[in-house]
Amino acid sequence: MSRRYSVLVYHRLAGEGKPGQERIDVPAATFATQMRMLRRAGFRLLTLAELADFHLAGRPLPGRRAAVVTVDDATADVVDPLTATRWLNVQLFVATSEVGRAVDWLGGTQLAGWDDLARLAAAGVAVGAHSRTHPDDLTALGDVELAREVAGSRDDLSERFGTPPRAFAYPHGRHDERVRRAVADAGFDLAFTTSVGLNDAATDRFALRRVSPKAWDSRLSILWKASTGRPVPLLWERWLVLRHAAARRVSTLRRDSR
Repeated sequence: MSRRYSVLVYHRLAGEGKPGQERIDVPAATFATQMRMLRRAGFRLLTLAELADFHLAGRPLPGRRAAVVTVDDATADVVDPLTATRWLNVQLFVATSEVGRAVDWLGGTQLAGWDDLARLAAAGVAVGAHSRTHPDDLTALGDVELAREVAGSRDDLSERFGTPPRAFAYPHGRHDERVRRAVADAGFDLAFTTSVGLNDAATDRFALRRVSPKAWDSRLSILWKASTGRPVPLLWERWLVLRHAAARRVSTLRRDSR
C-alpha cells in the first residue's frame, strides 16, 4: 500500500500552441501517452472516494504507487479526451458561472457547456468546483464575496447534478487560512493548490499539492513528476523545451514541403 501520492494538474488538451498558453496546453494525444505511461509504470490513479477516505477516515491508499489526475477550468477541448478515459478517475474543476462561455481569463478560450459536463459526469469524471467566476485572487475578496464564490459554486453544482461536489480547486492556486476555512465551512472535503510536492496523511486536506505536466515532457520526466510531485530540475526542463521546439520545427517543415 502507498502512503503518499502525487497529483497532476492539467488545463487545456487542445495542443494549439497558442501564445501565452504553452505551459498549460497539452495535446490530447500527448495526454493519452502520458496516462498510458503512468499505467504501465504501476501507478494506481485514485478515485475521489479513495482520496477522501484516505484523508478523512485514515484508510490506506490502494496500490504500490498512487497518483491523482486533475483538470482545471473545464475548457471545451477536454471533453472528448476525458470522456474516453473512464479509467483515469479524473477530477475536473469548473467555474460554475462561466460554464459554456468564452472567457477572458483564458484568452477567449471556450469552456464546456452544462451538457458537456453532464456527459463527462456520466463517463465517470468527478466534477468539482473552481469558484463561480474564477477571480484572480480569492484572498483579496471580502467575506461575503468569498462565500458567494466558494459556497455558491458548490450550490450551483449541487443543483445541476443532484449531489454536492466534494472537492474544490483554488483559482490560480491562491489561498490563505481564511480562504481554506471558507472552503471547509462550505462543506467541501478536499481542496487543491498549485504548490508542488507529494501528499500524505499529514498534508492539510484543504491545501493539497499538485504538479503540472507539460507538452514537452518526456516519458521519463512524467514519471519523475508522478513519483516526486515536483517539476524536473531546471537544466532538464530547458533541454526538454529545446527538444520539443526542434521536433515542432521539423514537423512544420515536413508539412509545408508536401
